[in-house]
Amino acid sequence: MVQFNGHFGCAYCLQEGQSVATGRGQTWVYTYDNINGFEERTHEGFCLDGHLAAEQNKNIRGIKGHSWLIYVPHFNIINGMAVDYMHCVFLGIVRKLLRLWFDSEFSKEDFLCTS
Repeated sequence: MVQFNGHFGCAYCLQEGQSVATGRGQTWVYTYDNINGFEERTHEGFCLDGHLAAEQNKNIRGIKGHSWLIYVPHFNIINGMAVDYMHCVFLGIVRKLLRLWFDSEFSKEDFLCTS
């Protein structure tokens, strides 16, 4: 799969993603559409995209080729992968999300979790 900061780099959805300016640079985001929602990745779709990518020798919706993990019995390649603890917790992603969800600075945004 492509990295988290590439087109279709989310391991759980099929959003293409986009680059957004932040205070000191840019970050890659996968936006949620309140009206249409988003299409989730599935194990079957991942396998199909992987085989197509291998046959065509090109990236298909963020998948570069098939993974040997798809041959492990009863293993779901989408739901069976863990979130990267080091990057999410130690490098501040969780702190940033909590601030976005609960800080009154963002009181006019749809993503705020307080009233």
